[in-house]
Amino acid sequence: MLSGKIIEKFKAKDGSEVIIRFLKFEDWEDCLKLINSLVEEDAPILANRKFSKKEEIEWVCEKLKKIENREAIVIVAEVNKRVVGICEVEKKHFRESHIGKFGIGIIKEFRGLGIGERLMRKALELSKKQLKLKMVTLDVFEINKVAMNLYKKLGFKVYGKLPKAFYYKGKYIGSISMYKEL
Repeated sequence: MLSGKIIEKFKAKDGSEVIIRFLKFEDWEDCLKLINSLVEEDAPILANRKFSKKEEIEWVCEKLKKIENREAIVIVAEVNKRVVGICEVEKKHFRESHIGKFGIGIIKEFRGLGIGERLMRKALELSKKQLKLKMVTLDVFEINKVAMNLYKKLGFKVYGKLPKAFYYKGKYIGSISMYKEL
């Protein structure tokens, strides 16, 4: 059972003790706060409306099943018993089962502390080891230069752009598609 299993502990750049561990059911409330804080912030992410308690519980239950079935890696960063970041890689199917789809979210006040980078590195390592993936892909808003720079730092490469993929703040924004071989 991987639910809640601690992967590592480290100190963030501000000295905070960070625990990286697998998602567990009890995280649903913190995960709901996290995604809804990103929506409130109007962060450059796909979601553009808040989620309900019911939706978040269903999402967590679905992810826990996928973790146990070795179809996904979903890990969280916890500071002071609060989930402040989440990172997932979900395995694709059939002839794409060697590829994972990557996603990450960090609460605003915890960005820039090295938490996201550490979370990503662990998720990529676990994706290779546990899911046996050969490649991971992601899509990012073309205006999200901070995220793109981090992805490039970790070895992701651009393989395409979809113009006008997202409607964001009254404008159409392109999507940059990136991949990393594991």
